[in-house]
Amino acid sequence: MQFVRRAVDTTIERNFIAGLIISDRFLKEAHSFYKRELLQVPFCKTIADWCFAYFVKYEKSPGVTIEDIFDAKKREGLDEAQATLIYDFLKDISDEYEEVKDFNVQYKLDQAEKYFREQSIKAHCAEVSTSLLNDDIEESEALIAGYKRLTRPITSGIKVFTDREAIEDALKEEDTLFKLPGVWGDVVEPFVRGDFLGIMAAFGRSKTFSLIEIALHAARRGFKTVFVSLEMTQRQVMRRMLKNIMRETLHPSVVRIPVLDCALHQLNECSNPKRTFCDCEMKEIGEVPKEHKPCTVCVNTTEFVPSVYMVLRETKGIDVESAVKRGALLQRMMKEGDLRLLCFPGGSITVDDLRACLDNIEYYENFVPSVILTDYADFFKPIGFYKETRHAINEIWKSHRSLAQERDCLVGTVTHTNKETLERKVRQGDAAEDSRKLWHLTKAFSLDQTEDEKRLGIMGVSMMKQREAEFLVSDEIKILQCLGIGKFYLDSYKVIERKDDE
Repeated sequence: MQFVRRAVDTTIERNFIAGLIISDRFLKEAHSFYKRELLQVPFCKTIADWCFAYFVKYEKSPGVTIEDIFDAKKREGLDEAQATLIYDFLKDISDEYEEVKDFNVQYKLDQAEKYFREQSIKAHCAEVSTSLLNDDIEESEALIAGYKRLTRPITSGIKVFTDREAIEDALKEEDTLFKLPGVWGDVVEPFVRGDFLGIMAAFGRSKTFSLIEIALHAARRGFKTVFVSLEMTQRQVMRRMLKNIMRETLHPSVVRIPVLDCALHQLNECSNPKRTFCDCEMKEIGEVPKEHKPCTVCVNTTEFVPSVYMVLRETKGIDVESAVKRGALLQRMMKEGDLRLLCFPGGSITVDDLRACLDNIEYYENFVPSVILTDYADFFKPIGFYKETRHAINEIWKSHRSLAQERDCLVGTVTHTNKETLERKVRQGDAAEDSRKLWHLTKAFSLDQTEDEKRLGIMGVSMMKQREAEFLVSDEIKILQCLGIGKFYLDSYKVIERKDDE
């Protein structure tokens, strides 16, 4: 399968100006390679002038203040035609500078720098061509010899103890994307730009469901997300996503929803005065009457004894109109957040092909994802030929890591584990095909589940790798789920060992 890579430059000036308005860091670093005469759109030059002047005075980007600057310039006699263009432009990007968390600063800086370098070369070539046409060889040679490359300055290092700017930059949280819900998010730690996440589990352990859950959570939190499936068809993935979004089964049915509760509460043996009041009488744990009210006041402490019970819920099924209506409501609530689905046959594309697809989406729709999730990395075609499968797999995973770094976004994928993990918990060296997969990841967690847990809608999660935080593989949390309505995550709690006398 061949993909044509499109030049990403038709919207680059718009993105450049948006960056100057939105981001302090973008405005500061762009100053090093910005040349006013290289911008092609006149009103972009005007707005850039305002932004750089504002930065000189206040040492920050204007943000929403750009509207006040525009109004002031208009009163001072700004050209009417230019004022109209600027008004339309600011109106078009207003959501971006009001909701800035999905602005990918590093990637946009790289694209802007590349654009200005290209424009500089074109302008210089035009000057050389003109001098040649005038038969001025000396001037042509002087122009060639005198060309200065546009680029951001390369640092020669910083003083660790005394460089205040470097300290402030290190402690900024602008690279943080989002956190998963509940104790799931406490264990995994917030995702940051450049992360490469791996989810490890035996087959049938809801790996794709977990990846879909993360994709929808990222979009709901306002981040542009791309979900790439090489295992399932578009219809199959869409059905799972629609069930999750609607919290419904495809057709009218009855589902069993797990509910987290405390065994001491059920047996009325809890002495916590803050416990949920419930006068139901129960003789055995788990035999819960309809009127019972669960209590999780002490959850994630040694006082809490987890007891999951099931409640029945009738579902209506999903129809086109209700799905479209819910989707439109979600899109309005998410603002900049969005989710794109790309589906390909397994083994039909390389990571370079995926790069071309992402470039095309950016070129035609100005869609720059902060999250890219692939289901599965192992199903990509390697770039090049390898005699051994494990070396091909290693190349694919390294390419995924490179994708996270070069696009400054979260990349996530899933992988099977060895067949032994069907009967025991996943360990760090259990990744199928090639254990080197774990080397390339910055975060990884495993999914484990017994038959009894599956009946109760419980999934175990343990960290396998976390580059920026301490963790123990033996630590485990439990997630409640209902796959019938597409929900990998409903609730979660820590597994805490209680003393024998408790």
